[in-house]
Formats: sequence, structure tokens, C-alpha cells
Amino acid sequence: MKKMCVQFQPDRAPALDMKEVRSVLEGIAATPRLVQGHRVDDLTFIFETPDLGELWRLVEAELFSDPPWGRLARKASIVTCDGDLTLHHFDPSVARASSPENKRTKNPRCG
Repeated sequence: MKKMCVQFQPDRAPALDMKEVRSVLEGIAATPRLVQGHRVDDLTFIFETPDLGELWRLVEAELFSDPPWGRLARKASIVTCDGDLTLHHFDPSVARASSPENKRTKNPRCG
């Protein structure tokens, strides 16, 4: 099973409503064909999935696309997969992959 971690640093976007974020991520976690397990460690959401690509597309659509708070979520989050792939980082200078199939960077944030 592959892992995706979505980590938040809400101090980077104080207007971000973490209750809304939690609600969206809990909705994603309730997708049984895509999410086989999940846990929450404070502000880090960890999903176990057989399909990282599909899960990433769902996270992008549900969490990062909805204005105005999608912009705030992007500003305050990091998304990594399998401990060595960064899909999103609030710092635009950090290298990232466009999809889980396109590895460009190492990042040990999730294990």
C-alpha cells in the first residue's frame, strides 16, 4: 500500500478554516475504493491507497481547487507520497512532481 501525507501549517494562512479542511479530507478518506486506511496526527493527514495518481487528482480537486480557501490551503500545506516524492509545497522554490508517476525530488516527510 502506498502512502500520501497532507501536512498543514495553519500559521502560514491564518484565515484557513481547519474544520473545513478536516471535513474535506475526511470525505476523501471515506472513499473505500481509493483509500484503504488513514490516520490524522495533529495537522498531518496520512492516507493509504492503491492508486496515488487518482488520490492526488482527488486531493487537488477537492482541497486545492475551490476558491477562495483552496488558495489558502495551497499557501499552508505540503503533500508528499511514499516519503520521497513532493507533489505540493507552499514554497514555490521546492522542486515537485506533477504526478506520483513523475518523480523529481526526495522528501522524507512521510513514512
